[in-house]
Amino acid sequence: NRARQNFSVVTDLADELVRKQGMPFRIAHEIVGNIVRECLERGIRSDDITAGIVNDAARSVTGESIGWTEEYTRQVLAPEHSVREKRSSGSPSPEQCQLMITVLNEKLERDKKVFSGIRSSIESAKTKLKQEISEVLARK
Repeated sequence: NRARQNFSVVTDLADELVRKQGMPFRIAHEIVGNIVRECLERGIRSDDITAGIVNDAARSVTGESIGWTEEYTRQVLAPEHSVREKRSSGSPSPEQCQLMITVLNEKLERDKKVFSGIRSSIESAKTKLKQEISEVLARK
């Protein structure tokens, strides 16, 4: 799956460093930049980033390992984790998507009613026009 391979979730790695490790985003960004640089130099895809790579990059920037495990690193780099962690309005989280679907379905129902009213008005106008045409033709 391409989302796992193309570094699309590495910003989530930085966000996780900020949330869970309490580090400033500037530092987290530097760590992630080092990770991506190393991966590109070594021909490693993002789904092959290991806890060792993350811990070494953190150590090179902060002087300390952050102690991430392989399991935790996999979890953080999973596209599903990325989507679940996004919670702002309009984000791709399941909750936000469901909210958007609900709002759009309500709008669709309102629009259907408006459309139906317009269609009825047009049909009434057509009927009236036919009657008036018939009356004009009948006078001749």
